[in-house]
Amino acid sequence: MANVSMIAGHALDWSDAYRTHAPDLLRYLRRFTADDAAAYDLVQDCFIRAMRAQRQPPSAQELGPWLVRIASNLAIDALRRSQRRPSVPLHENHAIESMTGAGEAEQVRQVLAALPAEQAIALVLRLHYGFAPAEIAAIVGASEGAVKSRLARARLNFVVGYRELNGGSR
Repeated sequence: MANVSMIAGHALDWSDAYRTHAPDLLRYLRRFTADDAAAYDLVQDCFIRAMRAQRQPPSAQELGPWLVRIASNLAIDALRRSQRRPSVPLHENHAIESMTGAGEAEQVRQVLAALPAEQAIALVLRLHYGFAPAEIAAIVGASEGAVKSRLARARLNFVVGYRELNGGSR
């Protein structure tokens, strides 16, 4: 039997919601995590929190943005945890490969992980997903002015971090 909830008088099948939204959430969360398994765990946590929430989105059309907001909060928490407890790969070869042969996507991920979590979330929502500042404000629960400020600081910090990572080039 499918797990079904009522939203605004309409039944919501969480299995269908997962099939529809999980791939996008996984792509979004991969930008903030060190590996696919961590991103997948965050997607699972996102749906668990959504299903357990006392407040449901007012309509099925608002489910996607609501899930992105939950995922953003989880990403912020994960980024904060990783900044407090940096991890070192268990295998020495993996550490060398990640330092010398890191691709551009990995470099972007490293720079994003070094940014304050709120800035990284705002930047990815804007540049990768194309959300307007007002939409980002609704997703993260901040004012539009705060989001614009975070975006401006994030762009500057990202450029500085990326240049430092590449030894001042690019």
